[in-house]
Amino acid sequence: MATTDITIGDNDHLWMREVLQDGYIPFTYGPSTGNNNNISAEIYCNADAINYDNFDRIDAPVAGDTYYCVAFNAAVPPTCGDKLVNQSSEQCDGSEFCTKNCTCAEGYRSEQGNCVKIYFPACGNGQIDNSLQGKDELVIDLPSEECDDGNMVDGDGCSANCTIEEICDFDNVNGWYGEYFNYLSGHLGMDLPVGQWNQSNVYGDPLSYMTPRNADWYHNNYFKFSQVDSNLNFGSSFYPLDVMVDELASNGHEHHFGVHWAAQTYISVAGTYNFNATADDDIWVYIDGELVGEADGIHPATSINFSKSLTVGTHIFDIYYADRHKVQAHMDFNSLENLLFVPYNDECNEVDPVCGNTMLEGTEECDDGNMVDGDGCSANCTLSICVPQQNLVINGGFEDPALAAGTWSIIPNVAGGWTVEVAGTDTPD
Repeated sequence: MATTDITIGDNDHLWMREVLQDGYIPFTYGPSTGNNNNISAEIYCNADAINYDNFDRIDAPVAGDTYYCVAFNAAVPPTCGDKLVNQSSEQCDGSEFCTKNCTCAEGYRSEQGNCVKIYFPACGNGQIDNSLQGKDELVIDLPSEECDDGNMVDGDGCSANCTIEEICDFDNVNGWYGEYFNYLSGHLGMDLPVGQWNQSNVYGDPLSYMTPRNADWYHNNYFKFSQVDSNLNFGSSFYPLDVMVDELASNGHEHHFGVHWAAQTYISVAGTYNFNATADDDIWVYIDGELVGEADGIHPATSINFSKSLTVGTHIFDIYYADRHKVQAHMDFNSLENLLFVPYNDECNEVDPVCGNTMLEGTEECDDGNMVDGDGCSANCTLSICVPQQNLVINGGFEDPALAAGTWSIIPNVAGGWTVEVAGTDTPD
């Protein structure tokens, strides 16, 4: 609202003009068009009701009297082509890649009234495309990829359609089940300045219940693929993520990655077992969830030696590794007693026992590491004992001294105790 003082005479006219706001139907009167279009704005004060224009006047105004002007305005009806996205059916209006029907062209989608290019993930290119960065256009995450290991093959932890799959079929396979993760150099803990290289216990160890784990290196967000590795002796050129090409370093390798390996082994004789490992950078080794060896921090290839007393039975090994610097990646792990390791994935449901893998599983009565009859543990992992001929050794002698003559095989049972069999025939009893 505003006020002003005006000096008027007896026969003066007071002219009024409306300033029309954007988005309203305009005044349509003009010298060439006249009043042909009556869909128009209009203002009316007193006498000038002839033209559809924004003028009108008050004739012979008297000081102290009150006069009113009425303006008739209506908003412009939404329509395709008005350069305003003002209808639910409109994706755009007048912007680049916008069609005459106010929808985005094929391959584009609407974003705040503009048409932006759609990037569909390309499964098998080694990149999780729904998280692409550095594009001018929008990257849409439909359909989304959970992983991308650079191929379109099932059975390797990342399926042919780039969804995470569990590897659970380890029949007659020795080695380690490995889950591989990849990060950018700006990720937490990666590519640190020299002064922070050898700092220990900054992020906590991955399985510790005592020290909080502050890093997310082994989360599914960064999972790339899984595979079975026959051993963990990779040496000083360990670059399994080169196929990802997310962020190659100056030496042409994909650094900044992590691996979690898991395996189980069967201990038939209780005792102390010895291990060594060499890693650049972090390594944590667990047996049955207990941390038994570590060398964390960014450092050159560093060796550790450790021992663990193990009871008879199956034991689970977990090894976590991280490469966090753009120079070298080294990884080796060995059992000095040459224990036999079988891949282990704790995400898998219980599977049928595998006869011949030295693991006493499910309904197996024994498992001597082979599938051969005649050695006390049959080809189907049941105890093969001729009951009438079976005798137990008690205090250095047989229960039945009359059967002591001849050649006997004394075999330890997996479940404990001993089995004694008489030999000298084609089929041992």
